[in-house]
Amino acid sequence: MHFKDILILSILILGSFGLKSFAQRNYISGTVIHQNGDTLHGWIDYQNWERNPRVIRFKSNEEGEIQKFSPLQIHSFKLDKEYYVSAIIDIEISMDRTNSLSDQSELLLEKDTVFLQNLYTGSKSLYYNKDQSGRDHFYIGVDQEYMLLIYKKYIAYDRHDSHFTGENKKFIGQLTYYLDECKGISNLIQQSEYNKNSLVNVFHKYYQCLNEEAVFKKQKDHISVDFGVLAGLTMTNLELSQNFPSIIVHADYQTSYSFSAGLFLDLFFVRNISHWSFNSELFYSTYDINGSARKNYGENYWDINEIQFAYSYLKLNNMIRYKHSFKDVSVFANLGVSNGFVISETNKRVIESHVHAVYSTDEVPAILETRGWEIGWLAGFGLGYKAFALEFRYEKANGMSDYERLKSTVARNHFLLSYRF
Repeated sequence: MHFKDILILSILILGSFGLKSFAQRNYISGTVIHQNGDTLHGWIDYQNWERNPRVIRFKSNEEGEIQKFSPLQIHSFKLDKEYYVSAIIDIEISMDRTNSLSDQSELLLEKDTVFLQNLYTGSKSLYYNKDQSGRDHFYIGVDQEYMLLIYKKYIAYDRHDSHFTGENKKFIGQLTYYLDECKGISNLIQQSEYNKNSLVNVFHKYYQCLNEEAVFKKQKDHISVDFGVLAGLTMTNLELSQNFPSIIVHADYQTSYSFSAGLFLDLFFVRNISHWSFNSELFYSTYDINGSARKNYGENYWDINEIQFAYSYLKLNNMIRYKHSFKDVSVFANLGVSNGFVISETNKRVIESHVHAVYSTDEVPAILETRGWEIGWLAGFGLGYKAFALEFRYEKANGMSDYERLKSTVARNHFLLSYRF
Protein backbone atom coordinates (compact mmCIF):
# COMPACT_ATOMS: atom_id res chain seq x y z
CA MET A 1 0.00 0.00 0.00
CA HIS A 2 1.42 3.40 -1.01
CA PHE A 3 1.78 6.38 1.30
CA LYS A 4 -0.93 8.27 -0.59
CA ASP A 5 -3.37 5.40 0.03
CA ILE A 6 -2.49 5.25 3.74
CA LEU A 7 -2.80 9.03 4.05
CA ILE A 8 -6.22 9.10 2.38
CA LEU A 9 -7.42 6.16 4.46
CA SER A 10 -6.29 7.78 7.72
CA ILE A 11 -7.92 11.08 6.78
CA LEU A 12 -11.16 9.25 6.00
CA ILE A 13 -11.00 7.38 9.32
CA LEU A 14 -10.25 10.57 11.26
CA GLY A 15 -13.00 12.39 9.40
CA SER A 16 -15.59 9.67 9.98
CA PHE A 17 -14.65 9.46 13.65
CA GLY A 18 -14.93 13.23 13.92
CA LEU A 19 -18.40 13.21 12.42
CA LYS A 20 -19.49 10.30 14.61
CA SER A 21 -18.21 12.08 17.69
CA PHE A 22 -20.92 14.71 17.26
CA ALA A 23 -23.53 11.97 17.48
CA GLN A 24 -21.88 9.80 20.12
CA ARG A 25 -23.74 9.42 23.38
CA ASN A 26 -21.89 9.54 26.68
CA TYR A 27 -24.31 8.92 29.53
CA ILE A 28 -22.89 9.47 33.00
CA SER A 29 -24.49 9.69 36.43
CA GLY A 30 -26.29 12.98 37.07
CA THR A 31 -29.35 14.67 38.54
CA VAL A 32 -32.06 16.91 37.11
CA ILE A 33 -33.87 19.37 39.39
CA HIS A 34 -37.37 20.43 38.30
CA GLN A 35 -38.81 23.89 38.84
CA ASN A 36 -40.80 22.63 41.84
CA GLY A 37 -37.68 21.21 43.47
CA ASP A 38 -38.27 17.56 42.62
CA THR A 39 -35.02 15.76 41.86
CA LEU A 40 -34.54 13.04 39.25
CA HIS A 41 -31.51 10.79 39.63
CA GLY A 42 -30.30 9.04 36.51
CA TRP A 43 -28.02 9.41 33.53
CA ILE A 44 -27.24 12.55 31.52
CA ASP A 45 -25.69 12.56 28.06
CA TYR A 46 -22.52 14.50 28.88
CA GLN A 47 -20.80 15.96 25.82
CA ASN A 48 -18.12 17.96 27.66
CA TRP A 49 -19.69 21.01 26.08
CA GLU A 50 -17.44 23.72 24.71
CA ARG A 51 -20.56 25.88 24.24
CA ASN A 52 -23.33 25.80 26.80
CA PRO A 53 -25.90 23.17 25.84
CA ARG A 54 -29.32 24.21 24.57
CA VAL A 55 -30.92 20.84 25.37
CA ILE A 56 -29.85 17.89 27.51
CA ARG A 57 -30.75 14.20 27.25
CA PHE A 58 -31.68 12.29 30.39
CA LYS A 59 -32.47 8.65 31.23
CA SER A 60 -33.74 7.38 34.58
CA ASN A 61 -31.56 4.27 34.13
CA GLU A 62 -29.06 3.01 31.58
CA GLU A 63 -31.73 1.23 29.57
CA GLY A 64 -34.46 3.80 30.15
CA GLU A 65 -36.31 6.02 27.70
CA ILE A 66 -34.50 9.19 26.66
CA GLN A 67 -36.05 12.48 27.80
CA LYS A 68 -34.98 15.86 26.48
CA PHE A 69 -34.99 18.95 28.70
CA SER A 70 -34.56 22.59 27.74
CA PRO A 71 -33.88 25.48 30.17
CA LEU A 72 -37.59 26.32 30.21
CA GLN A 73 -38.49 22.85 31.49
CA ILE A 74 -36.12 22.35 34.44
CA HIS A 75 -34.43 24.43 37.12
CA SER A 76 -30.93 22.93 36.88
CA PHE A 77 -28.88 19.80 36.37
CA LYS A 78 -25.72 18.45 37.99
CA LEU A 79 -22.96 16.14 36.92
CA ASP A 80 -19.88 14.89 38.72
CA LYS A 81 -17.85 18.08 38.18
CA GLU A 82 -20.28 20.49 36.54
CA TYR A 83 -23.44 22.30 37.54
CA TYR A 84 -25.80 24.17 35.22
CA VAL A 85 -28.79 26.34 36.10
CA SER A 86 -31.61 27.52 33.82
CA ALA A 87 -31.68 31.27 33.34
CA ILE A 88 -33.16 34.07 31.26
CA ILE A 89 -30.23 36.36 30.54
CA ASP A 90 -28.95 39.28 28.49
CA ILE A 91 -26.35 38.48 25.85
CA GLU A 92 -24.23 40.89 23.82
CA ILE A 93 -24.76 40.41 20.07
CA SER A 94 -22.52 43.08 18.49
CA MET A 95 -19.85 41.84 16.10
CA ASP A 96 -16.67 41.13 18.05
CA ARG A 97 -14.14 40.36 15.34
CA THR A 98 -11.39 42.94 15.09
CA ASN A 99 -12.15 43.79 11.47
CA SER A 100 -15.89 44.21 12.11
CA LEU A 101 -16.10 46.07 15.44
CA SER A 102 -18.64 48.86 15.77
CA ASP A 103 -17.81 52.37 16.98
CA GLN A 104 -20.39 52.14 19.79
CA SER A 105 -19.15 51.40 23.30
CA GLU A 106 -22.62 50.50 24.60
CA LEU A 107 -23.71 46.88 24.38
CA LEU A 108 -26.30 45.64 21.93
CA LEU A 109 -28.33 43.22 24.05
CA GLU A 110 -31.00 40.63 23.52
CA LYS A 111 -32.70 38.11 25.79
CA ASP A 112 -31.92 34.41 25.70
CA THR A 113 -32.84 31.36 27.76
CA VAL A 114 -29.87 29.14 28.50
CA PHE A 115 -28.22 26.70 30.84
CA LEU A 116 -25.67 28.82 32.70
CA GLN A 117 -22.59 27.05 33.96
CA ASN A 118 -21.86 27.62 37.65
CA LEU A 119 -18.27 28.60 38.25
CA TYR A 120 -18.75 29.70 41.87
CA THR A 121 -21.90 29.40 43.96
CA GLY A 122 -22.20 30.77 47.49
CA SER A 123 -22.68 34.14 49.14
CA LYS A 124 -21.30 35.54 45.87
CA SER A 125 -21.77 33.61 42.64
CA LEU A 126 -20.19 33.62 39.19
CA TYR A 127 -21.75 32.07 36.10
CA TYR A 128 -20.58 31.49 32.56
CA ASN A 129 -22.15 31.20 29.13
CA LYS A 130 -20.39 30.61 25.84
CA ASP A 131 -23.03 31.34 23.22
CA GLN A 132 -23.49 29.57 19.92
CA SER A 133 -21.19 32.06 18.15
CA GLY A 134 -18.40 31.26 20.61
CA ARG A 135 -18.51 34.51 22.62
CA ASP A 136 -17.91 34.41 26.36
CA HIS A 137 -20.40 36.01 28.79
CA PHE A 138 -20.05 36.16 32.58
CA TYR A 139 -22.77 36.80 35.15
CA ILE A 140 -23.08 37.43 38.87
CA GLY A 141 -25.99 36.40 41.06
CA VAL A 142 -27.97 39.39 42.36
CA ASP A 143 -31.35 38.98 44.11
CA GLN A 144 -32.20 35.70 42.36
CA GLU A 145 -31.30 37.28 39.02
CA TYR A 146 -28.29 36.92 36.75
CA MET A 147 -26.55 40.22 36.01
CA LEU A 148 -24.33 40.38 32.94
CA LEU A 149 -20.80 41.58 33.61
CA ILE A 150 -20.31 44.32 31.01
CA TYR A 151 -17.44 44.11 28.56
CA LYS A 152 -17.14 45.14 24.93
CA LYS A 153 -14.46 45.89 22.37
CA TYR A 154 -15.19 48.74 19.96
CA ILE A 155 -13.52 51.13 17.54
CA ALA A 156 -12.46 54.37 19.26
CA TYR A 157 -10.89 57.51 17.84
CA ASP A 158 -8.29 59.85 19.29
CA ARG A 159 -8.17 63.64 18.80
CA HIS A 160 -6.23 63.15 15.56
CA ASP A 161 -9.03 60.96 14.23
CA SER A 162 -6.82 57.86 14.31
CA HIS A 163 -8.73 54.77 15.34
CA PHE A 164 -7.77 52.12 17.88
CA THR A 165 -9.49 49.29 19.75
CA GLY A 166 -11.25 50.58 22.83
CA GLU A 167 -12.63 48.48 25.68
CA ASN A 168 -15.74 49.02 27.77
CA LYS A 169 -14.64 47.44 31.07
CA LYS A 170 -17.64 48.23 33.19
CA PHE A 171 -17.35 44.74 34.68
CA ILE A 172 -14.44 45.97 36.83
CA GLY A 173 -16.71 48.48 38.59
CA GLN A 174 -19.45 45.88 38.90
CA LEU A 175 -17.10 43.41 40.60
CA THR A 176 -15.62 46.11 42.86
CA TYR A 177 -19.11 46.89 44.18
CA TYR A 178 -20.25 43.25 44.26
CA LEU A 179 -17.22 41.98 46.21
CA ASP A 180 -16.77 45.05 48.44
CA GLU A 181 -16.62 42.96 51.64
CA CYS A 182 -12.97 42.28 50.78
CA LYS A 183 -11.02 45.48 50.10
CA GLY A 184 -7.79 43.48 49.76
CA ILE A 185 -8.65 42.26 46.26
CA SER A 186 -9.40 45.68 44.75
CA ASN A 187 -6.07 45.79 42.90
CA LEU A 188 -6.65 42.27 41.60
CA ILE A 189 -10.08 43.29 40.29
CA GLN A 190 -8.60 46.36 38.57
CA GLN A 191 -6.10 44.15 36.76
CA SER A 192 -8.56 41.41 35.88
CA GLU A 193 -9.38 40.38 32.30
CA TYR A 194 -12.69 39.29 30.83
CA ASN A 195 -11.90 35.57 30.69
CA LYS A 196 -12.61 32.51 32.77
CA ASN A 197 -9.22 32.08 34.41
CA SER A 198 -8.95 35.71 35.49
CA LEU A 199 -12.47 36.03 36.89
CA VAL A 200 -12.39 32.65 38.64
CA ASN A 201 -9.16 33.75 40.29
CA VAL A 202 -10.87 36.91 41.57
CA PHE A 203 -13.63 34.84 43.22
CA HIS A 204 -11.08 32.38 44.56
CA LYS A 205 -9.19 35.22 46.29
CA TYR A 206 -12.48 36.69 47.54
CA TYR A 207 -13.47 33.48 49.32
CA GLN A 208 -9.94 33.13 50.69
CA CYS A 209 -10.10 36.70 51.98
CA LEU A 210 -13.30 36.00 53.91
CA ASN A 211 -12.12 32.54 54.98
CA GLU A 212 -15.38 31.22 53.58
CA GLU A 213 -16.20 28.06 51.62
CA ALA A 214 -18.19 28.25 48.40
CA VAL A 215 -21.23 25.99 48.12
CA PHE A 216 -19.98 24.91 44.70
CA LYS A 217 -16.73 25.60 42.88
CA LYS A 218 -16.10 24.46 39.33
CA GLN A 219 -12.91 22.48 39.19
CA LYS A 220 -10.39 23.58 36.59
CA ASP A 221 -10.21 21.48 33.44
CA HIS A 222 -6.99 19.52 33.37
CA ILE A 223 -5.23 17.92 30.44
CA SER A 224 -5.24 14.16 30.81
CA VAL A 225 -1.89 12.45 30.22
CA ASP A 226 -1.12 8.83 29.36
CA PHE A 227 2.30 7.34 28.81
CA GLY A 228 3.60 3.95 27.81
CA VAL A 229 5.91 1.84 25.66
CA LEU A 230 5.67 0.48 22.14
CA ALA A 231 7.70 -1.94 20.03
CA GLY A 232 7.40 -3.98 16.88
CA LEU A 233 8.53 -4.93 13.40
CA THR A 234 9.54 -2.34 10.81
CA MET A 235 9.85 -3.07 7.09
CA THR A 236 11.94 -0.47 5.28
CA ASN A 237 12.37 0.17 1.56
CA LEU A 238 14.67 2.63 -0.18
CA GLU A 239 14.12 4.37 -3.49
CA LEU A 240 16.71 6.61 -5.17
CA SER A 241 15.82 9.03 -7.97
CA GLN A 242 16.77 7.93 -11.48
CA ASN A 243 18.04 11.31 -12.72
CA PHE A 244 21.40 11.11 -10.95
CA PRO A 245 24.52 9.90 -12.83
CA SER A 246 25.58 7.12 -10.47
CA ILE A 247 25.41 3.35 -10.52
CA ILE A 248 23.77 3.40 -7.05
CA VAL A 249 20.41 4.48 -8.47
CA HIS A 250 20.25 1.31 -10.60
CA ALA A 251 20.88 -1.14 -7.77
CA ASP A 252 18.23 -3.62 -6.74
CA TYR A 253 17.67 -2.82 -3.05
CA GLN A 254 16.22 -5.41 -0.73
CA THR A 255 13.62 -4.79 1.97
CA SER A 256 15.06 -4.42 5.47
CA TYR A 257 13.34 -6.06 8.45
CA SER A 258 14.23 -4.64 11.85
CA PHE A 259 13.07 -4.12 15.42
CA SER A 260 11.79 -0.71 16.53
CA ALA A 261 10.84 0.51 20.00
CA GLY A 262 10.02 3.66 21.88
CA LEU A 263 8.22 5.57 24.59
CA PHE A 264 5.07 7.62 24.05
CA LEU A 265 3.12 10.37 25.77
CA ASP A 266 -0.54 11.09 25.00
CA LEU A 267 -1.94 14.53 25.91
CA PHE A 268 -5.73 14.51 25.70
CA PHE A 269 -7.39 17.80 24.76
CA VAL A 270 -9.88 19.21 27.27
CA ARG A 271 -13.57 19.38 26.38
CA ASN A 272 -13.52 16.59 23.79
CA ILE A 273 -14.32 13.55 26.00
CA SER A 274 -10.78 12.28 25.42
CA HIS A 275 -11.35 11.57 21.72
CA TRP A 276 -8.60 13.81 20.37
CA SER A 277 -5.07 13.75 21.67
CA PHE A 278 -1.58 14.93 20.86
CA ASN A 279 0.71 11.93 20.72
CA SER A 280 4.47 12.38 21.08
CA GLU A 281 6.99 9.54 20.83
CA LEU A 282 10.69 9.05 21.40
CA PHE A 283 11.28 6.24 18.94
CA TYR A 284 14.29 4.11 17.95
CA SER A 285 14.32 2.88 14.36
CA THR A 286 16.98 1.19 12.27
CA TYR A 287 17.44 -0.41 8.87
CA ASP A 288 20.14 -2.24 6.91
CA ILE A 289 19.48 -2.10 3.19
CA ASN A 290 21.75 -3.78 0.66
CA GLY A 291 21.76 -3.55 -3.11
CA SER A 292 23.81 -4.84 -6.02
CA ALA A 293 24.46 -3.47 -9.48
CA ARG A 294 26.70 -4.56 -12.35
CA LYS A 295 28.23 -2.21 -14.89
CA ASN A 296 29.73 -3.59 -18.11
CA TYR A 297 32.49 -1.76 -19.97
CA GLY A 298 33.33 -4.43 -22.49
CA GLU A 299 33.43 -8.18 -23.05
CA ASN A 300 36.18 -8.78 -20.48
CA TYR A 301 35.77 -5.66 -18.30
CA TRP A 302 33.03 -5.08 -15.75
CA ASP A 303 32.35 -3.87 -12.21
CA ILE A 304 30.16 -5.39 -9.55
CA ASN A 305 28.93 -2.82 -6.98
CA GLU A 306 27.78 -4.00 -3.57
CA ILE A 307 26.01 -1.12 -1.78
CA GLN A 308 25.03 -0.91 1.87
CA PHE A 309 22.97 1.72 3.68
CA ALA A 310 22.63 0.92 7.38
CA TYR A 311 21.21 3.69 9.56
CA SER A 312 19.97 3.98 13.11
CA TYR A 313 17.77 6.90 14.15
CA LEU A 314 16.47 8.38 17.34
CA LYS A 315 13.17 9.84 16.22
CA LEU A 316 10.74 12.34 17.66
CA ASN A 317 7.29 11.56 16.28
CA ASN A 318 4.42 14.00 16.82
CA MET A 319 0.88 13.06 15.79
CA ILE A 320 -2.74 14.09 16.17
CA ARG A 321 -4.78 11.04 17.17
CA TYR A 322 -8.50 10.35 17.27
CA LYS A 323 -9.72 7.45 19.42
CA HIS A 324 -13.23 6.04 19.62
CA SER A 325 -13.93 3.70 22.52
CA PHE A 326 -16.48 0.94 23.06
CA LYS A 327 -16.02 0.01 26.73
CA ASP A 328 -12.74 -1.96 26.78
CA VAL A 329 -12.18 -1.83 23.01
CA SER A 330 -11.06 1.21 21.03
CA VAL A 331 -10.17 2.07 17.46
CA PHE A 332 -7.93 4.96 16.53
CA ALA A 333 -6.19 6.73 13.68
CA ASN A 334 -3.39 9.25 13.63
CA LEU A 335 -1.52 11.64 11.33
CA GLY A 336 1.73 13.43 12.03
CA VAL A 337 5.38 14.15 11.33
CA SER A 338 8.62 12.40 12.21
CA ASN A 339 12.02 13.90 12.91
CA GLY A 340 14.87 11.38 12.88
CA PHE A 341 18.40 12.10 14.08
CA VAL A 342 21.16 9.78 12.88
CA ILE A 343 22.98 7.98 15.69
CA SER A 344 24.89 5.47 13.53
CA GLU A 345 25.63 5.28 9.81
CA THR A 346 27.00 2.82 7.29
CA ASN A 347 27.14 4.29 3.79
CA LYS A 348 29.44 2.33 1.53
CA ARG A 349 29.93 0.97 -1.95
CA VAL A 350 32.33 -1.95 -2.51
CA ILE A 351 33.50 -2.05 -6.14
CA GLU A 352 34.80 -5.34 -7.48
CA SER A 353 36.51 -4.61 -10.81
CA HIS A 354 37.11 -7.46 -13.30
CA VAL A 355 39.58 -7.07 -16.13
CA HIS A 356 40.02 -10.39 -17.95
CA ALA A 357 41.02 -12.84 -15.20
CA VAL A 358 42.25 -10.19 -12.79
CA TYR A 359 40.03 -8.44 -10.29
CA SER A 360 40.47 -5.86 -7.55
CA THR A 361 38.24 -4.34 -4.85
CA ASP A 362 37.83 -0.82 -3.58
CA GLU A 363 35.54 0.70 -0.97
CA VAL A 364 34.13 4.22 -1.28
CA PRO A 365 31.15 6.09 0.21
CA ALA A 366 27.97 5.28 -1.68
CA ILE A 367 26.80 8.89 -1.24
CA LEU A 368 29.41 11.55 -0.55
CA GLU A 369 27.09 14.01 1.18
CA THR A 370 24.53 12.65 3.64
CA ARG A 371 22.21 14.38 6.07
CA GLY A 372 22.03 13.79 9.77
CA TRP A 373 18.38 14.82 10.14
CA GLU A 374 15.55 13.00 8.40
CA ILE A 375 12.02 14.42 8.12
CA GLY A 376 8.93 12.41 7.26
CA TRP A 377 5.16 12.02 7.44
CA LEU A 378 3.25 9.42 9.43
CA ALA A 379 -0.21 7.93 8.99
CA GLY A 380 -1.72 4.93 10.71
CA PHE A 381 -4.60 3.26 12.48
CA GLY A 382 -5.05 0.61 15.11
CA LEU A 383 -7.13 -1.35 17.57
CA GLY A 384 -6.88 -1.19 21.36
CA TYR A 385 -8.00 -3.48 24.14
CA LYS A 386 -7.74 -2.12 27.68
CA ALA A 387 -4.10 -1.00 28.07
CA PHE A 388 -2.83 -2.76 24.92
CA ALA A 389 -3.01 -1.63 21.31
CA LEU A 390 -1.99 -2.94 17.89
CA GLU A 391 -1.17 -0.40 15.21
CA PHE A 392 -0.22 -0.36 11.56
CA ARG A 393 1.67 2.79 10.63
CA TYR A 394 3.15 3.99 7.36
CA GLU A 395 6.01 6.47 7.26
CA LYS A 396 7.57 8.22 4.30
CA ALA A 397 10.77 10.23 4.84
CA ASN A 398 13.42 12.07 2.86
CA GLY A 399 16.22 9.61 3.63
CA MET A 400 19.94 10.12 3.81
CA SER A 401 20.93 11.94 0.60
CA ASP A 402 21.83 15.60 0.98
CA TYR A 403 22.14 16.16 -2.78
CA GLU A 404 19.51 18.28 -4.51
CA ARG A 405 19.51 16.03 -7.58
CA LEU A 406 19.70 12.71 -5.75
CA LYS A 407 16.40 12.18 -3.97
CA SER A 408 16.34 9.39 -1.41
CA THR A 409 12.92 8.20 -0.27
CA VAL A 410 12.67 5.87 2.71
CA ALA A 411 9.32 4.14 3.19
CA ARG A 412 8.60 2.25 6.39
CA ASN A 413 5.76 -0.07 7.38
CA HIS A 414 5.53 -0.35 11.17
CA PHE A 415 3.61 -3.12 12.93
CA LEU A 416 3.53 -2.03 16.56
CA LEU A 417 2.30 -3.31 19.92
CA SER A 418 1.92 -0.72 22.67
CA TYR A 419 1.12 -0.74 26.36
CA ARG A 420 -0.01 2.28 28.35
CA PHE A 421 0.64 2.44 32.10
